[in-house]
Amino acid sequence: MKKTLIGLAVTVLGLSLVSCTTGDDPKPSPSASSSPKANPLEKVKWIDAVPPTLEFEAPLKLTGESVWRLVAEGDGAGAKADPGRRVVLEYVLYNGDNGSVLESSYDTGTPWKYTVPSEAPQGGDYLYDAVHGQTVGSRLLLAWAPQGLEESAEQSEAAAGVFLMAVTVAAATPLRAEGEAVEPKTTGLPTVTLDDSGKPSIKTASGKPPTKLVSEVLIKGDGVELEATDQVYAQYTGWLWDGTQFDSSWDRGAPATFPLESLVPGWAQGLTGQTVGSQVLLVIPPELGYGEQGQPPAVPGGATLIFVVDILDADKAMLPGGGE
Repeated sequence: MKKTLIGLAVTVLGLSLVSCTTGDDPKPSPSASSSPKANPLEKVKWIDAVPPTLEFEAPLKLTGESVWRLVAEGDGAGAKADPGRRVVLEYVLYNGDNGSVLESSYDTGTPWKYTVPSEAPQGGDYLYDAVHGQTVGSRLLLAWAPQGLEESAEQSEAAAGVFLMAVTVAAATPLRAEGEAVEPKTTGLPTVTLDDSGKPSIKTASGKPPTKLVSEVLIKGDGVELEATDQVYAQYTGWLWDGTQFDSSWDRGAPATFPLESLVPGWAQGLTGQTVGSQVLLVIPPELGYGEQGQPPAVPGGATLIFVVDILDADKAMLPGGGE
């Protein structure tokens, strides 16, 4: 699949350049210079429209490799780009050298999905500095000078000396399943309870584990149905049948993103057709899990696996700037 220009500008060049100046954020950036120079984005005018347009004098000159500015804070309705949360960014990408529009998510219909790191990246990251903590509806300007761009037929259109981007924080993905609670249909399964954050724990079931895959919806979301080829953004915890926990995204502080096809067959089969926003209990027999070889040292051979999965989002393909 051909990369979009924002994919080239961000994925090829990298969007983790050390900040040289800060935006209008009231809290200082940990990677900001102690005596930052004037922000050249102060002279860029944001004109509200759909999509927004920018007026600036080209070529745009930077005082360092990267810079950002908060244009306006959104009302957010309580949602923020907190660490570990995925946010949806609508954008318009400009060639800062001549003022031309290179790409717009409003035209492609593909917003940029970015998972805010759990902590500030070592050495600084101006995207993290700009986006984290911002409320939904916030408008930002980002500009950076790419380093070491190698032109090709695919990249030549994006080969600007400076990139300028208008970014709107359009949405923030929930950190837990949100939907209608559903009573399990299958008896003899572990009992799931949630703490105040949504993190699950289980009470083990007596008796032998089921020999066939069990996929029980505990919370029914109203989002799109997962397809077998989707990339899934999810919270999850995994246990052995005896209740021993061996993995949890909750303990790592952030949801995980992975192609459904890359997971053990029990995940792929048990989640395909489920809807975004749902919480699903999976009981996976060994042949649909890690088999007789297991996954030492945490998962012994022949283990029946239990997972509670909160399906938070899904993509039809890897999106630019996915943050993983």
